[in-house]
Amino acid sequence: MSVDRVRLFYGGAVAFAVGILFATSWSRAASVAGWVPWALWVGVMLGGVGMIWWRKWRRVESEALHSAPFSFTLIVVCTIFCVLGVGRLWVAEAQFADSEFAALTGSKIKYEGVVIREPDVRERSTHLYIETPDGLLLVLASAYGSFQYGDRVQVSGTLSAPTAFTTDLGRTFNYPGYLKARGVTHLINYANVEVIDQGVGSQIITQLLRVKSSFMNALEEVLPEPQVGLGEGVLLGVKRALGQELESDFRKTGIIHIVVLSGYNVMLVVLFVTYLLGVFLPARWQLPAGLIALASFATI
Repeated sequence: MSVDRVRLFYGGAVAFAVGILFATSWSRAASVAGWVPWALWVGVMLGGVGMIWWRKWRRVESEALHSAPFSFTLIVVCTIFCVLGVGRLWVAEAQFADSEFAALTGSKIKYEGVVIREPDVRERSTHLYIETPDGLLLVLASAYGSFQYGDRVQVSGTLSAPTAFTTDLGRTFNYPGYLKARGVTHLINYANVEVIDQGVGSQIITQLLRVKSSFMNALEEVLPEPQVGLGEGVLLGVKRALGQELESDFRKTGIIHIVVLSGYNVMLVVLFVTYLLGVFLPARWQLPAGLIALASFATI
């Protein structure tokens, strides 16, 4: 990849993030204190852009004239991606604007929906993300229930809104924000869940989750506890396999990030896939095959 393309890529990525930051600050300023904070933020942004523009044109004047067309292209690309960042945040906020759940908070409800993510089995409950006619809902069911991705279920219970809470380490966890990032604004605790159909979800995701289950079963046959739990956590981000005591130790020592799906896990897969692709595939097929492999890993 040429130097100019690298600059365009990173410039677009930074501009996209700046667009999201700008839209976030705009929304908060408008809701908290009217137009004054928003105006200050715009002033800071314009001042920063002006300084960058001034330095850029000073450098252009001292360099060859052929660099000017690229500067114009970079500005156009950054502007487009900044606008896309603003639009992305507005789209994300719009999906919660007309939620039907807000009016039903505190009421006993009954929904029929589909489990659209792999069930998250905890020590005391199973977390199910269920797509309903009114939106995505988090359901906390029995830890001893048998649920799978793609199940069509009937759910009943009291609808509630999530609240922030203090962890065992004394930190305040923004639970509403955590769930909102996953598309959820409301949940049902101690829900009654009845499976009425199976295999409703995507067959591709179903097969990928079967591969994951087979891999975990193979690990459990050859490794004892807690080593197998650590292996599943590092390779697949399966945190529940650690056990409450060991997980607490990982949190206290500040290394819990190695057993959740993070950049560390992804880099392990990237290195492995890159090595395999370099041996078995020609160069032109390595990028698409690598992207497919990473997307599959993120899915499972």
